[in-house]
Amino acid sequence: MLRPFILLDVDASTCQSGFSIIQFWKFLPQHRNFEIAFFLLHHTGVIWSLAWCPSGAWQPFEQTSSEIFSRIGILAAAFGDGTVSLFNIPHPEYIQPFALCQFLPAVTIRFPNPSDSPYHLIDWKIPSLLIIGSNAGVVSVVELTSDLVFGSIVSPKFSFRILDSKTLKLIFLEASNPLATITALTCNVLHPHLIAVINSVGTLSLWDLDYLDSPIASHELWSLCMNNEAALMSIEPCHFIEFAPFSDHIIFAGLESGFKIVDLETLETTRPAALGSLKIDEIPTSVL
Repeated sequence: MLRPFILLDVDASTCQSGFSIIQFWKFLPQHRNFEIAFFLLHHTGVIWSLAWCPSGAWQPFEQTSSEIFSRIGILAAAFGDGTVSLFNIPHPEYIQPFALCQFLPAVTIRFPNPSDSPYHLIDWKIPSLLIIGSNAGVVSVVELTSDLVFGSIVSPKFSFRILDSKTLKLIFLEASNPLATITALTCNVLHPHLIAVINSVGTLSLWDLDYLDSPIASHELWSLCMNNEAALMSIEPCHFIEFAPFSDHIIFAGLESGFKIVDLETLETTRPAALGSLKIDEIPTSVL
C-alpha cells in the first residue's frame, strides 16, 4: 500500500471533490510482474490513505450466477471530502480486466467537525477498531460494532486533540496551525488502548485511550543545531511509526535518514499505562 506524504501547503479545498480512482493490481508469479485488475471510481476527491481490514474479512472465491460476490477483503479509504468509507472488494475473477467499477460503501464514517477531517491517516490493526488522524492534530477512534448493517453511517466513538512538548506546546494550541499535522500514527496490537502519534515537527507521543488528559510519554525526534551562533531546530519528516513486535514501549520511526528506535520506558512519563477497558471484537463481517 502506498501512503501519500502530507503536504502542509496543499489547499484542501481543491481536493474535496471530483472523480478519482483506486487501482487494484494483481501479481502474476509466472511472469514475475504485476498487471491492473480493475479500478474503483469515486467522486469524493483525493485519496489520502488506504487500509485493509487486518483479519476476518477474506472469503473464498466461489462461482456464482447471483449478484452477491465473495470478497478478498474490506478496504478503508480516506477521501478529500472528509469522510472515510469501507468497501467490500470482490475477487477480481468476478470483474472484467481493466474494468472501471463503482461500489457502494458498506460503512461511511462522518466526523462532527469537518474542519478536523482533511488529510486522514488510517491505522487498522484491530478488526473492530479504526484509529484515524487529521491534519488539524485530531485523533478519532471508531468502533465497528455488531449492529452495523450495509450502508451504515457512523461517527467516531470519541476524538481528542494532541498536545505537544513543553518546548513547543504554545505553538500547537492553535488548531489551524499546520505544525499540528499528524504525519503518522499506530495502534498497539497487544494493547489496543495504546496508540503512538507523531506530528509534523517530530514530536512522538504515546497515548492511553482510557486516559486522555495528557500523553503517557513523549519524545522529540528533532534536534537543535547551531548556525552562525543561532540555535535552529532540525526536523526530519517522519511518515511511519510502528510498535516493535510484542512490545508496548519500543517504537520504530522511519525518517529520511533511516530508522530510529525509541524506547519509551527510558523516557520520563506522566503515569504508567493502564490496562485498557476498550472492548475489542472481531469486525462483524457477516453484515457488511
